Amino acid sequence: MFIAAAMLAALASGQNDGAKKWTPPNYVRELRYTCYPDKARDMVLYFTRLADADAKLNSGRMRWVDALPYGQLVISNLPAYHLDEYDGRVDSGVILAKAFGDEEYHKLGELYSNAQERTESVIRKYRDDLSINRDKHLRANMKIARHNYVTVKPGKGPLFEEAAKELIAALKKIAPDMILSCAQTIAGGGPQYLFVAPFASYAELQNARVPAMAVEEAFGKAEAAKWAVKVAEAVETTEYVLMQKAAKDSFVP
Repeated sequence: MFIAAAMLAALASGQNDGAKKWTPPNYVRELRYTCYPDKARDMVLYFTRLADADAKLNSGRMRWVDALPYGQLVISNLPAYHLDEYDGRVDSGVILAKAFGDEEYHKLGELYSNAQERTESVIRKYRDDLSINRDKHLRANMKIARHNYVTVKPGKGPLFEEAAKELIAALKKIAPDMILSCAQTIAGGGPQYLFVAPFASYAELQNARVPAMAVEEAFGKAEAAKWAVKVAEAVETTEYVLMQKAAKDSFVP
């Protein structure tokens, strides 16, 4: 079965407006949509119009949307600085109706509902101690992002985080300018950790370091071998997803 996703992304992170320093959010709610094969474009259209509505009303809401290239996965990421922001968030239907009228709102709502084959929702908390240069993760500079969803074996969370911190230490030593954001799931099921590495181009992605190679380059083969054993003991599954920024569908005030 094909997968379509529009994302919040994102496990991605921010936008540089040039006027003020970007302060990365503390939380993110990810809505992961698997769309019907012939309906992915309808979902993208919905988010495009929703971004137009947010801009028209100056709603102040943030949303990052990413899509699996030529696929059915769409991820809508809703970043926040405090968890209670989600409780007070204005419903998207209200935004659409106020911006474009009831007729357009119902039309778009039908596209949104009919496009979804499956929807998953989680809330994650960003982990600065498992990230590098998270404050430099700017939406304006990003074209694609590599998402790594990690499911940890029961009781192996501390061991995994130990290995993750060793990876971050390696990257800080050999690639201090690299950007890698980590977010830990605090509400919802599925993988417990999401790592997002943004890239400005596919060429930059192809030249990106593989984690095991980074640890070896930084600390040597012996330490890399120990690190690999640690990861194997702690990690149950990993899923890599390459997402493309849907610039027209995202809204950053």
